[in-house]
Amino acid sequence: MKKSDLKAVWNHLTNFRNRRIKDKKDYELQSDLPWNIYRVKKDDKIGKHLKKFHVIHQVIKYKIFVPFFLIFDRFFDKYLEKEVPKLPYNNNMLIFNRAYDRAVSKWLEYFFTSVFRCNQSNHNTDYRKRPSVRIVYSIKKLLLTIALNDTAYRALMDIFVFEILKEGFESYKDDKEVKHLFYTRKSIFDVDYYKTWTDGSLQKVKGFDYGN
Repeated sequence: MKKSDLKAVWNHLTNFRNRRIKDKKDYELQSDLPWNIYRVKKDDKIGKHLKKFHVIHQVIKYKIFVPFFLIFDRFFDKYLEKEVPKLPYNNNMLIFNRAYDRAVSKWLEYFFTSVFRCNQSNHNTDYRKRPSVRIVYSIKKLLLTIALNDTAYRALMDIFVFEILKEGFESYKDDKEVKHLFYTRKSIFDVDYYKTWTDGSLQKVKGFDYGN
């Protein structure tokens, strides 16, 4: 395992992002949580939200999920499937593979370049080395490896792709143009984003606003 990977794992386990965001007593706060992109219900409480946010990000993601995939990818990458054989019975997995790669590429181009203000021409080289991006590719390789080497999960992958296609067609079949507004604010309290979705004005949006 490379020193850079060991350093990344160590940083995720020990750096400041993994410390408790708020004092533990704040988890008992009963005041209502103002609207933000993560709020589920209007009567959500601040304390419950802070505790959930801490567990998801500082424990599950940074202490377990990211380190696991960095270590997993380093030791088992040579056994993982990188490409899907172009065979008729692999058609659904080929669709999944192509769509996944395009989605990640557009994610890097539109989300990362807007939020982090990096040079768009370098989005495929600057950010693919980040742990948060590397684990996305590790997840895909793991899914393909299991599906290509186990007929039970191959069937699940086939059904999954069919169902995604059916749902997409049913949801958008009457739309001449499909629009989706990305949330790219660094602040989680973007009421303009909330208003755009809730008052139906999304249909009037001509382009994306990538401002902060």
